[in-house]
Parts: sequence; C-alpha cells; structure tokens
Amino acid sequence: AKALQERAARTAALQQRHAATVATELAISRSELESAEDEAQQLRKDIAVARRKQQDAQEEQEAHAASAREAQTLALAASKAESEVSLQATVLELQIVLREREQAHRESLAGEMEATHQKELRLLAAALHRLGVRYGRALGQSESQEEDAASRG
Repeated sequence: AKALQERAARTAALQQRHAATVATELAISRSELESAEDEAQQLRKDIAVARRKQQDAQEEQEAHAASAREAQTLALAASKAESEVSLQATVLELQIVLREREQAHRESLAGEMEATHQKELRLLAAALHRLGVRYGRALGQSESQEEDAASRG
C-alpha cells in the first residue's frame, strides 16, 4: 500500500510538472502569437507606407509634367499675390493703428472713470461727515433739552 501511495504521489508530482510545462508552453505560444500578430501589423503598416510613397512618387511625376505649363501661370499669380499681399499689409497696418488708438481711448476713459469715482467717494465721505456732525449736534441739543426739562420738572 505504501508503494502505491508513493507511486500515486510521484504520478501526481509528474502530472503537476506536466501541467506546469504545458502552462509554460501555452504562455510561450501565446507570447509568440502576440509577437507574430504585432509583426504582421507592423508589416501591414510598412506595406501601407510603401504604397503611399509609391502613390506620392507617381503624383510627383505627374506634377512635374504639369509644372512646365504651370510655370507661366505661377509667375502671373505670383505678381498678383505680391500686390494682394502689399494691399493686405497696408490694411493690417491701418488696423493696428486703429486698435492702438482704441486702446489709448479706453485707457483714458478708464483714468477718467477712476478720477470720477474717487471724487464721488470724497463727496460721499464729506456728506456722511456733515450728516454725522449734524446728528451729533441734534443729539446734544436733545440731551440738553431733556436735562433742562428734568431740572425744571
């Protein structure tokens, strides 16, 4: 019976080692599969890039063939563009001057508003002070009248 138990234990150990080996091989196979998929994806990308480069080269050849006809048209367009750019530069310079004037005007208005605000605050403070003085006088007169009435009565 002991020999059977030892044999069963060895068999279980062998089965565990075999399962571990299979799991390791499975993990390696998955890793290799993922690596192969990554390589395939990279190859697809490389093929797409190569096709795009080929298409770009073909388009460039077609463009060179058409460039001789377009050279004269481009020269005319260039002179027209130069005059338009000059006009646009002038317009932009005028807009800059206008914006600078607007900014100066806004700054002067802000300064005026600040000065007006300060003046209003001073006037309000003076009015509050006068009101406080009058209140103090009225309170003093009221108290003195109450004292006179109390001393008489």
